[in-house]
Formats: sequence, C-alpha cells, structure tokens
Amino acid sequence: MKAMAGYWVTPAQRFCYYEQNFEPFPVVRFLLPIVWFAVQAAGGLLDRLHREESDAWNYVIVARKPMEAAT
Repeated sequence: MKAMAGYWVTPAQRFCYYEQNFEPFPVVRFLLPIVWFAVQAAGGLLDRLHREESDAWNYVIVARKPMEAAT
C-alpha cells in the first residue's frame, strides 16, 4: 500500500472540491480555475518539500495472484 499524495495535497484537494459547491459572482467564476490551479500547485510544492503521508487522500494497492507451481 502506498500513498499517492501527502498531507499538503489533501487540504488543497478538499478546498477545490468544496469550492465547486459555492455560487460565486460572475467575475469570480472566471477566476476559479486560476485559484484552483494555484492552490493545487502550492499543495504539490509543499508536498515535495515536506512529505507526510499520515493524512493522504488516496492510496494504491497492487495485489497479485500467486502463480501455481508447475507440476
């Protein structure tokens, strides 16, 4: 099991997810993709500088079926 992102990416992702549920003013709606990009970039940069996987927002697990012994 391996964390795909660390502590800093998690709040950045949560912020962008919850921000989509608000009804912004028309001018602000135009700026939202720029804000989301800035938040995600800052989270990614902080995650590279200080990697902490205690509060990761997703994990990957690779499982393999064991091969049967040749008879």
